[in-house]
Amino acid sequence: MWSDWAASFGPEIFNDPRSIGSVAATVASSIIAGGYPGTGNLDVDPMLNTDLTLRAGSPAIDSGACGASVATTDILGNPRWNIASVLNATGSNGVDMGDYEYPGAAGTDSMMTNAACP
Repeated sequence: MWSDWAASFGPEIFNDPRSIGSVAATVASSIIAGGYPGTGNLDVDPMLNTDLTLRAGSPAIDSGACGASVATTDILGNPRWNIASVLNATGSNGVDMGDYEYPGAAGTDSMMTNAACP
């Protein structure tokens, strides 16, 4: 959640404690403008292209979560890559945050065939 109109009204995620039955959102391995508590969350410009894919140098590269629910392909069916030149974030196995995977390259980068935690 970055650079949208919601930020002009307050935090990107607002948990109203006055609401009956209010439950705080659980957010992890995400980029949230203004920050938000949770494992692996970042408060930095995600460096997106106009089509929402990742630009080179994006902090979302190799910073996504790992585990059984993480697909080895992105929303377009492209393979997930562990980019060798990017240090994996703590708790990550090399997949990128978000729907789109930054394309890997032949050589020392490796295609993800298992999204389990290392």
